[in-house]
Amino acid sequence: TISDIPCPDSTGCHYGPGVPAGLEAAAFDICLDGNCDNQSVVSMTDGTITDVRYTRNGVDCNTVYIKSSIDNTVFGYYHLSRDDSVQTGATVRAGDVIGHISPGVSPCNDSSTPHVHIDKGHDPSATSGPARDDRDVALIAMMNAAWEALPENEAELSARAAASASGELKSGGMTLAEAEAFMSAYAAEASKEQTGTIIFEGATVLDAGCSHGTLNNCSAFTQWFLNRYTTLGSSGANLWQGSQAVSNYVNAGQLTYGGKVPKPYAVMSEGPFSGSAEGFPNHTGIVLGIDTSSDQIIIGEAACSYSFPPHAAAYSLSEFTNNPSAYGPTYAYTDSVLKLKN
Repeated sequence: TISDIPCPDSTGCHYGPGVPAGLEAAAFDICLDGNCDNQSVVSMTDGTITDVRYTRNGVDCNTVYIKSSIDNTVFGYYHLSRDDSVQTGATVRAGDVIGHISPGVSPCNDSSTPHVHIDKGHDPSATSGPARDDRDVALIAMMNAAWEALPENEAELSARAAASASGELKSGGMTLAEAEAFMSAYAAEASKEQTGTIIFEGATVLDAGCSHGTLNNCSAFTQWFLNRYTTLGSSGANLWQGSQAVSNYVNAGQLTYGGKVPKPYAVMSEGPFSGSAEGFPNHTGIVLGIDTSSDQIIIGEAACSYSFPPHAAAYSLSEFTNNPSAYGPTYAYTDSVLKLKN
């Protein structure tokens, strides 16, 4: 039976015999349009292929296991056509094609409708996929959020591609629509519900105590942006309080201090330039665009609150420029390290 997406409840995501009680739902059998023969399957995470099995039920068939570089959990992808070019040890990025759904009703897909089975677990050896008694129920919320973050139409898809293709950004900043698409792509990453100290985009992201996932934190978003869209990579300063984002990168000599004047793709901090921000505004984000004709500044931001998911928001450019408050927005310019499209 093909899984419903989004999954309607904690028991309706997956169906199959032999799965321990309580974990039946912690997997998905996916076929989106009713005819999934040979459809491409992509990795849901950056990571490393830890194991490839080339047979299933006695026939040629790929099962691919990928260890996430985000939290070291293992994703399993099943019922793929045999492809010997998919090799253990290969590094993949989220969105890379890792195989194609095996066509027709065959032992490769357990003699059922062609589909890809996906599950996620915590195999400590990272040499095989999650055992059925090790399935991670967080996959349900992750898949639901990823589904909701998908583009609604071709126009939104084009806007998202323009904002994030090839790890490069559009020169001059984004429109609000482009920024919203950009942040919805980040929200799909943040929805993975990780907690604790994790490795993300090649650098350590400290847990800021977010009850619904470390990547929803404002500092985590700023670090994600700088690691992916600048040449700093994993050498970027690690962040804790959002108020310290500008000062940390400026004092480390990695970004240029811009005072209280914003520009596209600058890091923004609210709070004291350095030191503790207890009792004061404590936030960071990225200036994704500026529209002087409408007095708008577009900020990409995230926060620990469920009511404040990762998003793009338009604020008054006047209020975000030369704000006289000691805790008003300050900026660090990324010009010298930014990856821009030609």
